[in-house]
Amino acid sequence: MKLIILSLLLIVTSSSAFSQQKAEKGLEPAERAYNQGLERQAAGDIDGAIALYTRALELDRYYPDAYNNRGNARMGKGDVSGAAADFTEAIRYRPGAYEGYFNRGLAFYLQEKYIAAVEDFSKSIEIRPTDPNAYYNRGNALKELKKTKEAISDYAKAIEIFPLAGAHLNRGVAYSDQGEAELALADYNRAIELNPQLAQAYFNRGTMLLLVRGREAEAKRDLDAAVQLDGGLRSEVDAFVKKVQESRSQNNKQSGQ
Repeated sequence: MKLIILSLLLIVTSSSAFSQQKAEKGLEPAERAYNQGLERQAAGDIDGAIALYTRALELDRYYPDAYNNRGNARMGKGDVSGAAADFTEAIRYRPGAYEGYFNRGLAFYLQEKYIAAVEDFSKSIEIRPTDPNAYYNRGNALKELKKTKEAISDYAKAIEIFPLAGAHLNRGVAYSDQGEAELALADYNRAIELNPQLAQAYFNRGTMLLLVRGREAEAKRDLDAAVQLDGGLRSEVDAFVKKVQESRSQNNKQSGQ
């Protein structure tokens, strides 16, 4: 079962950050371009925001906020490698702030650079240990690295800080991989309680229930709910149901011999 990424919460730096240092350096033109970039980004004009952040950096290349937010905007355009490069520059000029590491960790995760992602999320946790999203995303990267126990620990920490539906869902996937069906079902139940619109949670719970004889009706309700919430799951549901039916038919034939 696949993980979900609910925490692509890239951190945008506000216009107030480092205003004193910028004023001392006389960077009013760069700050003006930067603030206009924020406005364009908030309005959904990503290309315009990127252009303005780039202008701010032309005026002052030592501007970590502009790198961070241009990286954010580039992620919105699907330019993950460009975003990672910008987050690296943000870290270079402001190594003590957690958002650069957190955002670059997300970029590395999307590039399937899971070891690098774990390192960046770990750094962001070191700086801000109370952020549940950092534990959640590090758990995702650890899960991809087959470090399931460590991933479960991170999901648990995220849940301890704040009850994230995604953390329950992904911990359920990890428990399922370990053969801990009841623990997995408990997490799927909790994920649905926290977010009744979470299609993947219904799908995961439904597929698990379908494997247990006598719970087919419950499974059907869940799988129908999953498809209703996300039509893109229809093919996965049909394929899984067909696989289970074929397996049971084969087992029935073998038991009848």
